[in-house]
This record gives sequence, C-alpha cells and structure tokens, in this order.
Amino acid sequence: TVEVWAETASIRQDGPARLVSASGGINARNFTLGQSGTTATFRLRTTATNDDGAVNLKDGSRVEAVLPDAFAAPGPRHIVVSDDLHRRRAWLDGRPVLDTPSPGGTFANWSDGFPLLFGNEASGTRPWSGRLALVALYDRALDDSEVSANFADRRASEGRMFEYRLREE
Repeated sequence: TVEVWAETASIRQDGPARLVSASGGINARNFTLGQSGTTATFRLRTTATNDDGAVNLKDGSRVEAVLPDAFAAPGPRHIVVSDDLHRRRAWLDGRPVLDTPSPGGTFANWSDGFPLLFGNEASGTRPWSGRLALVALYDRALDDSEVSANFADRRASEGRMFEYRLREE
C-alpha cells in the first residue's frame, strides 16, 4: 500500500511525473505513484506484469491503476493505493474510487537495489512539481475504515513499514 498527502503545482505534468517511486529507471520499477495531467497513475511490478509494473495486453495496450481527476481540484489530496495481489483498491480523500482485480503474481521479481525516490526518477527525466506532506508505505492492504481514519486525522495507520513527513521550515 502506498499512501500520500500531495498537492500538485500544475496539471501540466506527464510521463507520468513521479510523486514516489522505487525504481531503477523510467522502464523498471517495484512501484510508482505518478501524475499525468489531472490523473494519478499507479504501477506495481509483480511476476504477472512487465518490469514497468504494467500489464501488456494482447492488443498491445497497457493496464495500470488510473485515478481520473485525482488532481483536478486544487489543494492537498489524500491518495491511497492498495494491492493484496487479489484486489487493487484506491481511495481519494477517504472515498473509494477504484476496486478491480489485481494482475496477481508475487513480488519475487522485486529489486532490492532500487532506491526510494520522491518527485522524480533517479535519471531526472520524470520530475513532479508539487508538495508531498506525507508518504507512508505498508506491507499489507489497508481497509476502508483505516483509510477514512487516516484521511480524517491526516495520519498514517499503524503497521506501516515506512513513513516520511515533509514540512517546510
């Protein structure tokens, strides 16, 4: 599960621009939460996806989690994407916006060598402009009540693997 409080500086960002990512380049990642226009996108690498965390269909199209209008409204947005390898779910400002089958697979193909990145790829080619107030990573799926509580309290749930709070000084 990836959870962020984010405020975009512009809806004219594409690539997608990377909010938070564990990746080894623009085409290889463990996961990425990004922005393309007003849409948030999520890619998660498993043994059932390609190295980019997307599923390539027979017709050549790619499947990734898409949250339309995640950045359409101004101000900070609470975005949570959770995948338990059976269901992929997402919430925007405490409300469920996505519930779909997961591509499945396992995390056996994850790279321990990919750095955790904020606001760009290591190459500098997918910059995101905005503010991240909180990034939390979990090794489990969150449920509706946890996400709602986190949104209401502007906090992260117990059991997180990683939490990073950013503030301006």
